[in-house]
Amino acid sequence: MNISSGKTKESKHPLDRKFASVEEAAQAKTDYAWNTVLKNVDWDKLEEIRKSKL
Repeated sequence: MNISSGKTKESKHPLDRKFASVEEAAQAKTDYAWNTVLKNVDWDKLEEIRKSKL
C-alpha cells in the first residue's frame, strides 16, 4: 500500500540513492552532515563545554 502525501512528486532525502562507490557514499554523507546537520553548531560554545568537563 502506498500512502501519498498529496504531492505529485515526493521529495527524497539527498542520501536516498545509489552511489557509484563506497568512497562517493562516504563523501556524500560527510558533506550532508557538515552542510545540514552541523551547520548551526556553535563550535566555540562546544569547546567551552569540553574544557569545563576536563
